[in-house]
Order: sequence, then structure tokens, then C-alpha cells
Amino acid sequence: MLGTGPQGITVAQLVTHTSGITPDSTQDWLWLLRDMQTPLCARVTATALARTPDAALGYFYSNENYAILGEMITAAVGQPYQEVCTARALAPAGVGTPQLSHSMAGSLAWGG
Repeated sequence: MLGTGPQGITVAQLVTHTSGITPDSTQDWLWLLRDMQTPLCARVTATALARTPDAALGYFYSNENYAILGEMITAAVGQPYQEVCTARALAPAGVGTPQLSHSMAGSLAWGG
């Protein structure tokens, strides 16, 4: 069970974009994702958590919420996010071995 993550942020806040995480740093990095094979979730999570969330903000869409959630899943399960998704979501749905596209590999938790 994931429960509460860093800085007391809940899974519900992350998936509903009410965590208070702002601004969305991933928007500045989209050009980096082309030809990137290394996931950026840890880097994006560290960037997001270096700021103090503003709970009063309410809804604010941010890919960083999904990056944090991806890192929480990795920590909770003890496996890389891609492996967890493949085993628990893609394989049961009948999806074969996923191939990372060059344009999405850097953003697995929030764009892939």
C-alpha cells in the first residue's frame, strides 16, 4: 500500500493534481525526451520535492505528480517502475513486451 509519500503528500492528491506541486518543471524538459533512454522520474521528483507544496492552491495539473507517484511505486514494490507496470498492468491486459519509444523513454511515469 502506498499511503502517504514525501512531505505528507497522498496518492489521492497526486492523481487528482491537488498536491500543491507547482510549477511543472517537466514542461521545460520536453525537448530533452527525444532520444532519451534513461527515465527522469527520480530527477523530476527531486526537483518537485525541493519546493514547498502549496496546499491552498487546489487543482493544478503537473506531470511532477505522476513522477512522484512513479517513484513511490518503485520504492514500495522494490522494482523499477517499468517492470512494475509491465507485470501488473500491461501483461495482464495481454500487451506483449513493451518497447520504449525514443520520444517517451525519459518520461515513463508521466508520459509513457
